Amino acid sequence: MTFHAIRPGDLPTSSSPIRLVDEQGREIEWANRFLDVQRVRGLQLLSLQSYAYTLLHFVRWWSTRPGVDVMRFHAEQFTESTLVDYVRDQLNEQPKPAPENINRRSFLVRRLFRFYFHQDMPHAPYLIQRTWYRRSPLGYGRGRMAAAPADLKLKVPQRVIAPLSAEQVARFWCSFRTARDLGIVALMLLEQPPLA
Repeated sequence: MTFHAIRPGDLPTSSSPIRLVDEQGREIEWANRFLDVQRVRGLQLLSLQSYAYTLLHFVRWWSTRPGVDVMRFHAEQFTESTLVDYVRDQLNEQPKPAPENINRRSFLVRRLFRFYFHQDMPHAPYLIQRTWYRRSPLGYGRGRMAAAPADLKLKVPQRVIAPLSAEQVARFWCSFRTARDLGIVALMLLEQPPLA
């Protein structure tokens, strides 16, 4: 079964302009209802489009699971172990999606579950949330228990900014053809705070 995101033109303005449908054109009502509420909240079209395509990715994955009826969204079919399987399968994709994309997708699925069932997602047989003993910030007195959030988040690698070489900077300055180009760069440089 295949699923698509379409943009029908005959919808009221209070409905999401992007709809998720199956191969026969039937709407996936639970996903479209979620998108409609986001539209009522005032989300812009690009945000709605991002939500729709994230949901479409999840629906396509979820339809491959055994015993799942994608047209209905049941709490019994969906636990934290389902979310772990979803993240694991994304890590096995080629090309592998960026950790930011996987985190965004899992966050939206948790939000979808909370929207429908008014509670957090039930835990898997194992508990993702971790607790540990934390010392007092001042170094004396009684410590306290701390808990890591239960969200399944992948670690996002830190980006290292490599400075330009002298040759690259010279090539950049020589690339200006008009005074307008030079003026735009000068304005950008003026907006930067001074280096200490």
